[in-house]
Amino acid sequence: MPLILAALFHPVNDITTNLDSPPRYVFIQTLHQDRPLTYPEAFKEKQRRLYPDLKPLELSKPADDVFATALRQAESQKGWKVVSVDADQRRIEAVATTALLKFSDDVVIEVKANTSGGSVVNMRSRSRVGRSDFAANYFRIRDFLKLL
Repeated sequence: MPLILAALFHPVNDITTNLDSPPRYVFIQTLHQDRPLTYPEAFKEKQRRLYPDLKPLELSKPADDVFATALRQAESQKGWKVVSVDADQRRIEAVATTALLKFSDDVVIEVKANTSGGSVVNMRSRSRVGRSDFAANYFRIRDFLKLL
């Protein structure tokens, strides 16, 4: 079943590479104080079924180098506006505007050092409206990590 049809029958609009510890929105949460932006527990099993290939990106390059590359890439993404950069925490937060309907989706990217001197990139993308995102958040994460 194509992903878009699957997303219709298993609505999920918040996607992450790390189901155990989803990246947190820090700056974007201050913009939406009326509602918590925690990853919905009910989405975990749906996401596992729909997007079993989505996982953290492990790279052999140092975390600071990967963070710098991720920031340049985020700043060059069509329809994205980087709204917060925390270099100390290696966190990037952005708002991605969909091309067709102009919906705003929230994106967070975190880069952490691993024990072997390399890095791990986690990402999360969530729609602000609607119950289903027609796999837009999945494709956004997948495509960004492929480029990285």
